[in-house]
Amino acid sequence: MLPGANAQVVETAVTDVLEEELSTIQGIRTLSSSSAEQTSNITLEFTLDRPVDVAAQDVRDRCRACAGACRWTCSSR
Repeated sequence: MLPGANAQVVETAVTDVLEEELSTIQGIRTLSSSSAEQTSNITLEFTLDRPVDVAAQDVRDRCRACAGACRWTCSSR
C-alpha cells in the first residue's frame, strides 16, 4: 500500500519492483498483477512440485525485503 499514490505511481514504485523481485522465485508458473490507487495486487501460481509452505515463505521474505527498502507497506493473504 502506498497512501496517496495514483495507479501510475503505484505501478512504477511498487508493482514493477515487486514483480522483478518475485519473478526470480523458484517454481513460478504464472505471475499477474494490477495496480490501482494506493494498492498493488500480485498473484503468483506455482508448479505442483514446489511445497506451498516453502513458496509462501519465499514470497513473504521477498516482499518484506522490498518494502523495507522502499516507503510502502506489504501484506499477504
